[in-house]
Formats: sequence, C-alpha cells, structure tokens
Amino acid sequence: MRILALVAAFLLGGAVGFAVGLGGGLLLNDYLDVSCFEGACGYAAVAAGLAGAFLGAVLGPIMAVRALQARPRTRPK
Repeated sequence: MRILALVAAFLLGGAVGFAVGLGGGLLLNDYLDVSCFEGACGYAAVAAGLAGAFLGAVLGPIMAVRALQARPRTRPK
C-alpha cells in the first residue's frame, strides 16, 4: 500500500508542480518582457514548468512518507 501511495504522490506531485511552474513561467515571461521571437517565451515557460515538475516529483513522495509515518498503523483483528 505504501508503494502505491508513493507512486501516486510522485505522479500527482509532478503534475501539480508542472502546472504551477508553467503558470509561474507564463507570469514571469510577462513580467520580464521575454521576447517571443521563434517561440522563446514558450521555451522559457516550459522550462519553468519542467523545473516545477522536478520539484513536485521529488517533494511529493517525501511529503507522502512523512504523512504515512505520522499516522498510526492499525492491525486487522
């Protein structure tokens, strides 16, 4: 059961991290006035999204392990 929770946390953390990173990259492109010549603004936004996906994929399982350790295990009777 723990392995399934870790895999789910890895996938969900990566997806959420990519979405947050992509949104942040789009906002940062507007703020920094990145040129869109030959798709440079898109590349910058996707790079921020990939950085967010990496962080989410690393931090998701770490947080899942901490949450699983904090909860007491019950044994079936």
